[in-house]
Amino acid sequence: MLSTAVLSVIMSIKLDFNSEQIENIGMGALLHDIGLCHSNMDFYDVEIEDLDAQDKMVYRRHVIKGYEMMNNQQWVPETVKNIVLSHHEREDGSGYPFHKKSDRISKEVKVVAVCDYFDELVNGIGYNKRKTYEVVEYLRTVGAYLFDYDLVTKIISQIAWFPNGSKVVTNEGDIAIIVSQNKGLPDRPIIKLLSDANGNPYEYEVVKDLTEHLTVFIVDTEE
Repeated sequence: MLSTAVLSVIMSIKLDFNSEQIENIGMGALLHDIGLCHSNMDFYDVEIEDLDAQDKMVYRRHVIKGYEMMNNQQWVPETVKNIVLSHHEREDGSGYPFHKKSDRISKEVKVVAVCDYFDELVNGIGYNKRKTYEVVEYLRTVGAYLFDYDLVTKIISQIAWFPNGSKVVTNEGDIAIIVSQNKGLPDRPIIKLLSDANGNPYEYEVVKDLTEHLTVFIVDTEE
């Protein structure tokens, strides 16, 4: 929940939302999955769509449970309650609980929905866990139909596909570590080569800025 809230707040600031909207988005993102506290099921690294009908219903009802918990709380703004209830709605109407389409989904909900989806895929909550760059590519394709396209584009432009310190594999077979990012080009970071395609360590420091080495691409990551 915390990572979803942090990303949601950052994006709402980037999108020039006003202070009230930002506060509501932050609160809604923190509370969005509160309905799951009533469930004893383990939803980590599990594809919800692969569950049987009963377990799937239990998971999907968390938005209703969460809304019911918040609905009588006078201190909780209606926008926050709506985020709790609607963060699984999708642009094409394929979401739940009410199958709302784009024009019936508020901007605040749309921001939290995308950030929550990203967090779920990266951390394996209700989905099989994926690598960050795989999630970004998925959002650029399939996710573009599920969410507001402009919003998705703006969000993934702010995400480091390959976070600093992570180990990656290049198309040339080198193993490298990410040392820095290039602003606005999350798929073209600066890397330090560790070993070549034969597994031999580099005896001297080799740093490559992928905005300059245009034929070098990152093709995978290592744990």
